[in-house]
Amino acid sequence: MPAMDADRALRLYKDYFVGRHRLNSYKDALDFAQFAAQKLNLIVRPEVFEGMSEQEVFAYIEPLFREMHSRVSTAARTVQSRINRSAGIGLNPLVAEYDAAAVQTIAVKIVGGEALAEIPKDIASVACKDVDETARKNMEAQDRSGLEVKIIRRYDGVGVHNGKDVCQWCLDREGEFDSYADAFNAGVFERHPGCGCTVEYHVGRTHSFRGADGSWHDI
Repeated sequence: MPAMDADRALRLYKDYFVGRHRLNSYKDALDFAQFAAQKLNLIVRPEVFEGMSEQEVFAYIEPLFREMHSRVSTAARTVQSRINRSAGIGLNPLVAEYDAAAVQTIAVKIVGGEALAEIPKDIASVACKDVDETARKNMEAQDRSGLEVKIIRRYDGVGVHNGKDVCQWCLDREGEFDSYADAFNAGVFERHPGCGCTVEYHVGRTHSFRGADGSWHDI
C-alpha cells in the first residue's frame, strides 16, 4: 500500500464499515472488534511510516484508533442495550474509555521496528479490550446494584494460536461464575495478544434471565 495522508487514511478506514453487522451478543461484538482490527491492519502497515518520528506516527494513527474505538464501543453498547432490555433493566449502558496509552505503545513499536509481526495482534487486543471493558463495567455496576449476574468465559479452542498447542493460560480462566467478584478474581477479563476466548453474561433475578418472550428462565 503506498503512503497516504492521514485524512485519506481515515476516510478509507471509515468506508470499511458500510453495511450492517449482527450485534445480538458479546460474541457478535467481539467478532465486530476483530473485523475492525483487521481493516485497521490494512492501513497501519510499517512501510507507511518509514522516516516518521514517534510523534508523527502517533499523530497519524491516533485518529484511526479513535475511530476504531468509536465503532467498537458503539457495537458493544448496542449489545449491552439488548441485554438490559431483555432483562427489564432500565439502565443506560456503560462503555469503555479510549486507551491513548495503548496507542502510544503501538506507535513506539512501529518506530522501533521491533516485533512488527505482533502489531496486528496488538491492534486486535485494543479493539477486543473495548468490548471486554464495556462488558466488565456493566457487569460490575449491575452486580453492585444487587442484580444477579452469571458470567461465562469460553475457551476459543484454537490453542495458543498455532493451531495445535492447548493454551493452559486460557483454560485456567474458563468457567461459569455467579458473581462479578468471583469472575474478576479468576482473571476472566484478562486477554493475551491473539486471544479469541469469549465472555458472556446473563443478568436477572435469583440467577434467572428474561428471554425475548418476556418470561424468566433459570440459567
